[in-house]
Amino acid sequence: MRVKARSGTNRTELFDKMLANTFKILPGQPPTPHFYSTCASEYCLRVLFILFLLLTFPLSLSPAKANAPQAEHSSEIRPAHVVVISIDGFQADMLETYEGLLPNLTALAAKGVMADGFIPTNPSLTWPNHTSMVTGTGSRDHSVIFNGMVERTGSGLPLRFEANLHQHQLVATGTIYDALYEAGLRTAAINWPATAGSTTIADNIPDVPDPIGEATEDFLWDLFDDELLDDFTSFALWQYDHAGRDQFWTNAAGWLIHNRMPDLLLLHLLQLDSMLHRNSTDSDEVLGALSNTDALIGKMVSDLKEAALYYQTALFIVSDHGMVNTPQTLLPNRLLQQNGMLEVSEDGQAIGGSAQVHAVGGFGMVYFQDPENDGFIEEVAALFAQTSGIARVLRQDEFERYGLPNPGTHPHAGQLALFSECGTSMNIALRTQTHPHDTIVPSIENDFALAHHGFFNECASMSGLFIGYGPGLQTETTVPAISIKDLAPTLGLLLGVPFETPGSSPLYEVLHPSLRHGQVQENP
Repeated sequence: MRVKARSGTNRTELFDKMLANTFKILPGQPPTPHFYSTCASEYCLRVLFILFLLLTFPLSLSPAKANAPQAEHSSEIRPAHVVVISIDGFQADMLETYEGLLPNLTALAAKGVMADGFIPTNPSLTWPNHTSMVTGTGSRDHSVIFNGMVERTGSGLPLRFEANLHQHQLVATGTIYDALYEAGLRTAAINWPATAGSTTIADNIPDVPDPIGEATEDFLWDLFDDELLDDFTSFALWQYDHAGRDQFWTNAAGWLIHNRMPDLLLLHLLQLDSMLHRNSTDSDEVLGALSNTDALIGKMVSDLKEAALYYQTALFIVSDHGMVNTPQTLLPNRLLQQNGMLEVSEDGQAIGGSAQVHAVGGFGMVYFQDPENDGFIEEVAALFAQTSGIARVLRQDEFERYGLPNPGTHPHAGQLALFSECGTSMNIALRTQTHPHDTIVPSIENDFALAHHGFFNECASMSGLFIGYGPGLQTETTVPAISIKDLAPTLGLLLGVPFETPGSSPLYEVLHPSLRHGQVQENP
């Protein structure tokens, strides 16, 4: 048993207290007959030996020693906590390219384990891949296809899109935080997609259009009481710009670290992704976002150290997808309109027809008024297959191979899937500021995204960042590219809650060998 003196207690005071408690000797008084009779026993000899050690090695009791910095973590110890920070849109090669702007990320990568890439599931969009991180599955199983859900109207078309949905409406499979809850562990999620309404996340501010309205009430009150939140309206968050919102998310995570650290903490940062969409990958705005994001990573590390949790915490810095510049944008619904397949109102809104596309970035799905009309579906497939800018047209019998949900079991999936060429984005717009009759238009002239994602995951630019550092993880190691689906079972293994799904398994290559073979110490 290790004995540690409370700050301000000197060795003389400690010695007097032990004598008084053990032998009834008061400070400054001579030993009593009880002392001599007791010392004849073996018990006395043991106590005196302990006193000798305590007085001979004073450094073990001094306040300076008690408050000294903790030693570097041991990779052989299972972490008490796990933190996952997702930097939306951080491409795998950005760390090397912008190393000078990223001192905190560079240091963590050098000390810990880094992968050559973090391969997203199809489509390489934000909500599907954040869901893949926590389910160990792709869209085919968890059913999240877009950043929300495509819904048919009463007659089938036109389509409607809804993002204000709860987890049980979006996610068709179990999550790592569900499993942790069943095991008696706590999860907190901040700005994490597809978590609204979760019954198994203890503290939650989800990534939805109204995050404050969907957040855990007690958590909001805590942030309000500590003046991190101005009020309980959506304005409390949307008053900030992209950098300010990321700062708010990070401050909220820091509050949890200092006040009730969960077993698993999930944090999603968005500024970089937003600046990439607006300004392309090599803009000054993106450089500023990279620098800001790295500073927030540094703040999280500082918060963990201040709370004396840094050496007990495994830290993962990841990204849901990469990004590629998109100087041109394809308009699939304009193509359908020009071929008499989509009806459009005078103000440029889809109002009906036989086919309609919902598309974001490099991915889209085609929905049909009559999903059983195989001949017409094949006609539309042929139309897109010969369209410039389209890389792949997938029929339903190919969905499973590429990790997409089948409309037979997932009614919000389309009957065809479209992947555009890496570098050509898609948009559902029917009206544009320039080139009113073209199906491919310049992005910058029409206020479309100048960089995007969603493309087929074999596009090298879609690969994201993966860094791991902390107890239970390898040190000073680089491993080949890994699958985003394997993060969830890795979190489960680190926290002692088995969580594997068909097609995913723990990332043994990033773990310390002791965790691979079950010879692991628990973190005190």
